[in-house]
Amino acid sequence: MYICAVDVGTTAVKSILVDKSGNKLAYFSANYPLITASGGIVEQDACKWKELVIQTVRECTGSIAPKEVACICISAQGGSLVPVDEKGDPLAYAATWMDKRNKAFFSEFSQGERDDRWFHSRTGRRLSPGSCIGNFLEFKKYEPAHYLTTLEYLNMQLTGIPITDPTSAAMTGMLDIHSSGWQNEILELCGIRESALPEIMPTGTVIGNLTPEAAEAMGLTTNTKVVNGGHDQYCAAAGANVLEAGDILLSTGTAWVIFGATRFLNHDSILSVGPHVCPNMYGVFSSVPTGGAALDWVRNKLFGDSQLSFDVLDNEVMKRIGINENIFLRPNFSNGKASIEGLDLHSDAYDIALAAMEGVVFEVRRIMERFVAEGHIVQSVKLIGGASKAAPWQKLICSIIGDVQLFHDTDIACLGAAALGGVAVGIWSDLKEASKILSSSELLARDTIESEYYEKKYLRYSK
Repeated sequence: MYICAVDVGTTAVKSILVDKSGNKLAYFSANYPLITASGGIVEQDACKWKELVIQTVRECTGSIAPKEVACICISAQGGSLVPVDEKGDPLAYAATWMDKRNKAFFSEFSQGERDDRWFHSRTGRRLSPGSCIGNFLEFKKYEPAHYLTTLEYLNMQLTGIPITDPTSAAMTGMLDIHSSGWQNEILELCGIRESALPEIMPTGTVIGNLTPEAAEAMGLTTNTKVVNGGHDQYCAAAGANVLEAGDILLSTGTAWVIFGATRFLNHDSILSVGPHVCPNMYGVFSSVPTGGAALDWVRNKLFGDSQLSFDVLDNEVMKRIGINENIFLRPNFSNGKASIEGLDLHSDAYDIALAAMEGVVFEVRRIMERFVAEGHIVQSVKLIGGASKAAPWQKLICSIIGDVQLFHDTDIACLGAAALGGVAVGIWSDLKEASKILSSSELLARDTIESEYYEKKYLRYSK
């Protein structure tokens, strides 16, 4: 029997086929565009989500007997909302999690007692100008039968039923963090009826079988089960075995996300929190919004060439690690507070590139220190994403943060969805067993001398 797992990200859909031994038998991906316009609009065509899921699954499973595919499970981007009719057909483009068109609602909602703590104590998230709640208000004009984010839209296309899970529901800002149901006070505040929202079922639950239409489109059978997946960051946590209190996932890309597993809530936190895929656990997370983007800025603006070879850049940066003690770059580009200091006439663009990389990892350490200050523990750090492939990033992370487990698989969210699917249909006993079978890692240990150097530099950076 085989498992098909799908990751529906911000710009691409990826599908993999795995067997019970964890072998990756097929992999296909397809890209789709973002639709942008003035006023902070960042949209997608939800029909493309469905089209490319069908396409990539069909390509993955085309060489095996259809009846051998036991289940499909989806990992999905969170907070991208689409209004649909009774049949599940979109009434407008989906507003992605990056959409900022409805900032005006923020001042109306955050009044009186409805401060940050009010929202965090109910939903685990603070209200922000980019909150998904603003897009619920925007889409009321269509009088939709359902408001759906990516996961439940696709579950509806595959099974006929709009089902979500707590990790995806949490990204809307409308989940009750205590009950894992919809938060009635916020629904009332928005004027949204609960019947217009999808049913919430536990992550990793079998929600039904493929409809005849979906089965035919994918070249499968109606015996194939659909397993409730989750938000991509939580699926990545499942794939990387971030399942016990103190496990930390460092997911590196354009933005860097720091995700920690914990057993308790702290409502005075500045960190976001949601239900974990594991029972009685939570995921606490924050980000460096311009992590990888900081290095891209250096390549584009200082070298004037976005095509500069990463091999050349990495080699030059490696030569400078441990000697550039006076150059600092704060990578806070997203809020207009990025800065560089300590340059002299001998400094060059490679020195600034190293400072940008150091600054990103320094910011990760600051977030991890916030975890500890708020009562959470840090036991192990698991590294995935673009930085896991580059020697300078690896060395800096170990020197500034400590030992890390490096995962080589590039599609950990897909593997996490496969783990959820395989456990649901009885192929593996639990997520720990599944993640160990599906993904592999190696320990990267810190260098004592470089760690001492960066301890001193980090203290200066913090001041």
